[in-house]
Order: sequence, then structure tokens, then C-alpha cells
Amino acid sequence: MRKSESVSTTEEEEEEEKATLTPTSPFQGTPVSEAEEAGKEEIVSSPGGHRAVLMKPRRDREEEYEAFYATGLQEKPSKGEVLLWFLYELCSYLVHTVLIPILFPLLISQIFSPPPVPPQGWEKTSKGVACTQMQMQLFEGLTYPSIKVRSSSFSPLEFTSISWAAGLILAAPILGAISGCLDDGNNQQLIAAAATAVGAVFCLPVGFFKTTWVFPVYIAAIVAASTVAVACHTRHLGLMVQAFVGSTIRKSKFPDRRALAGWLTLYATAAGCFGSAIIATFTYHMLGHTERFLSLWVVSIFSGLIISAGTIHSLAANIPAANTDSPPSSIPKSHFTSIFRYPHAAGSLAAVFFASFATMCIFTGGVLHLLGQLCLKPVNILYLWLTYFIFPLISLPLVQPLQ
Repeated sequence: MRKSESVSTTEEEEEEEKATLTPTSPFQGTPVSEAEEAGKEEIVSSPGGHRAVLMKPRRDREEEYEAFYATGLQEKPSKGEVLLWFLYELCSYLVHTVLIPILFPLLISQIFSPPPVPPQGWEKTSKGVACTQMQMQLFEGLTYPSIKVRSSSFSPLEFTSISWAAGLILAAPILGAISGCLDDGNNQQLIAAAATAVGAVFCLPVGFFKTTWVFPVYIAAIVAASTVAVACHTRHLGLMVQAFVGSTIRKSKFPDRRALAGWLTLYATAAGCFGSAIIATFTYHMLGHTERFLSLWVVSIFSGLIISAGTIHSLAANIPAANTDSPPSSIPKSHFTSIFRYPHAAGSLAAVFFASFATMCIFTGGVLHLLGQLCLKPVNILYLWLTYFIFPLISLPLVQPLQ
């Protein structure tokens, strides 16, 4: 009888011990116990490779977090690192908002002689609205199919769009090849700096050859390099959020992680809009010169110099590898498609797609309609663009508390 009682007691003690122990490995999404959620416990290692949960004041727990970061395993980003992350957005946001959709079509349109006189003449739009010859020639130069490719004809805007798509197609296999290196390799900073530098370099020689056939090379290279650099930049965002919040958190704290990521993204977007506003204003100023092609080439060179400043973030930021024990060659080929296993991540991709569509299609199409159909003055077009870029500087920080 006593033997059975001692066995029962031993089993109860083992069950109580299991109930008070949680698995270790804070970097692998370990669930957090209810005692941990109360914020009053201490985690100590047991000989069996487990963590024991003991009660401890919250202040001591905060000191433990500081000690954990001090070990170098997961260092909190400094203010300088966060500002450098904003600097990259300031230097790169202009690529997809001004450089590709505005500057390059204007450059390509200056290669050809003025388009033929439209049926309504140069003094009116197709809707009969009075307009100036300079403004109508600018609009017709962007939309007239002056580029001949065998039996097909394309306008500078269409030619730029096709080159843009070619750049995205080129970036797809590159991202698939380096996705493992970005997650588990040691060359994230080198990849980000190289991609940023390549995009900047291809902005410099666009005026050397005054022919349309070199522009698809420039545009595709800039788009592919920018896409790779943005992937590295976004991964760094995830590392910063993990360093601030922790890789192992309870489910109730996920809104805090989302709010922090939203805060960083909103301010980075505001900084990028400021950079785009500067380049848009510079482009408008240079369009007033007699030699437009050379003037716009100067804008492209200036844009390349601004983009190159983004390499400062890549070289100076602390971007640790997530898992240095697993070589990049061991990553499966389907690694870059693993995002679709997470519904929230796939939903974010859909949101980015529709936001980009609204920016590059709806807004740009509306601006073209105002320019060529309603003959809105160019200076008012500039004010419209500046409103589009500067409004987020005010609105985004204001809506951040609502997240």
C-alpha cells in the first residue's frame, strides 16, 4: 500500500514539474506560459534543458531583458540605425514614384522630333479646350506611338511600362536565388549595398546614347536592383521589430508588434515622399530649359547620386543573420514562395499590389487626363504632384495612433 502511494506521489511530482517547465529556445517562437504573461516571473535553466518559471517582480524582468540584449544575441537598434533605415527610404522611394513613371518617359519622348499635328491642331485638346502648343506637344510626345518595333508601335509611356515589366521579370529569379542568403546567410549587408549601387550606377549614363534601344536596359536594371534592395530593406524591418519586441511573445502582444512595424513604415513612407517631392520639383524646373534632353539627364544623374546615398544604411546598419548554422545552399528551392503559407503575409502582398495600382495607374492616368484633355497648367500639375507627395508627411504621422 505504501509502495503504491509512493509511486502515485512520484507521478504527481513529475506532473507538477512538467507544468512549471516550458521549453527553451527563445528564438524559435516558443509559447509563453500564463505565469510569463503576468510579467512577474523569472526564467532559469534546469539541468534537463528546460526553463523553470519562478515568480519575480516586473522591474527585475525588465533588467533581464536589458541583460539579454547586452549579450549581443539580439541587440536593440539604436536611434541612429532607425534614422538610417528612414534615410534609405528617403533615397529610394523616388525610383518607383518619379524616376521610372515620370522622368524616363519624358527622356524617351525627347529623342524623337515633335509628333505630327493632331486633327484639332496644337491650340486645342481633343475635347475642344483651349491650350498652349508647348503643353500639347508635351502630352502628344508622351502618348503618341512613335517607337516602332517591327509591325507594332509604342508610345514612350508604353515603352517604359514594358521595360518596367521586364525588370520585374528579371528580379524574380534573382530574389529566388538570394532568398536563402537573406534569411540564413552572412552577406545581407553586401547584397543590399550592391543592389542599391547597381541601381544608382544605371541612372548615370542614360544620356550617353540618344537612342531608344538602350532605355529598356537602363530601366530593367534599375527596377531589378531596386526590387532586390527593397527586399533587403524590408527584411531589416522585421529584424528591428523583433529586436524591439522580442522573437518570443504572447499572442496578446502581437498588436504591439504590428503597431511598431506600422510606426516605422509610416515614418519611412513620409520620408520617401519628401525625397520624391524634391525630384518632382527638380524635374519640373529642368523641363523649362531649351535643351530638355540634357536637362532631364542631369535630373537622372542627380537621382542616381541620391539613390547611392542609400548604401550608407546597408553598410552601417547592424543586420545579423537569423541562423548562421544553416548554409544557404541547404535552403529548398521553394523557399521564396513560403510567404503564401501565412495568410496575413499574403494579405499584405495584396494590399501592396492594390496600393501600387492606385498610385501608378489611377493617379498617373488622372494626371495625364488633366494635362492633355483639360489642359491644366503645368505649374498646377506640379502643385498636384507636390500635394500627393507632401500630404503623407502630415497625414501618416497623424493616423499612426489609430493603428
